[in-house]
Amino acid sequence: MEYTYYAFISYKREDEKWAKWLQKKLEAYGFPTALRKENPTLPSKIRPVFRDQSELSGGNLKDEIEKGLKGSKYLIVVCSPRAAKSPWVSKEVQYFIDHGRENNIIPFIIGGSPNATNPEDECFPEGLRQLSGEKEILGININEMGRDAAAIKVIARMFDLRFDTLWQRHERAKRRRRIAFIVGALVFALLSLGVATIMIELKQKADSNAQIAKEESIRANNERNRANTQTTIAEKERDNALEANRALARAKDSIQLQSNLLAQTNKDLEESNRHL
Repeated sequence: MEYTYYAFISYKREDEKWAKWLQKKLEAYGFPTALRKENPTLPSKIRPVFRDQSELSGGNLKDEIEKGLKGSKYLIVVCSPRAAKSPWVSKEVQYFIDHGRENNIIPFIIGGSPNATNPEDECFPEGLRQLSGEKEILGININEMGRDAAAIKVIARMFDLRFDTLWQRHERAKRRRRIAFIVGALVFALLSLGVATIMIELKQKADSNAQIAKEESIRANNERNRANTQTTIAEKERDNALEANRALARAKDSIQLQSNLLAQTNKDLEESNRHL
């Protein structure tokens, strides 16, 4: 049968952050190239994965959920004491059981315990608790193996792969990414150091040029001030010369006036002598 979705994630609304995280983890996972060569049927990506908030198209809720369940190969149940009490989660689990697909149910335990003696600690919905013997399903508990390993185990169970093999490859890939990140960080640091050194040298050169320009500006200002001073002195000397010329002109006019008066006096004396 062809399925629309690789998996349907069933969860209680209070556990939505875990459903989102798991959906993102599954859809972002890429199988190692070597593993895909060994298993050509493996997809390049595990997408799409059905989660009601991200996949519902706005029709009748019951019909949309049933359509998602029918079109999903696996049912991943986010198990917690809250999910164990959820009627919706129980119905989604029961749908797979009623259609003889209980082997395709994967419990993903985030809290509580399966088949707990204390009802408050029970994390399995009723349908999962009723499965016993050969049909009993073992959950994948993040508190026992860590959330990343739990997600890898979900993938291993979905594609019938050995968890150890998948996890070791995942760890190697993670180490390679970490090494690549460290190398990249070192290269970036070295480049940053080189750029910083160049920037410091450029700044020092710019500061030196700015200091030279400042000194040149001061010298130019001093020269301009001296030139202005000389101009002022020259203007004062010119004004003094003009004033002296004006004084000489006045003195000349005064001498001419005295000369005229003296000449008139001589004439008067000569006239007086003739009369005498």
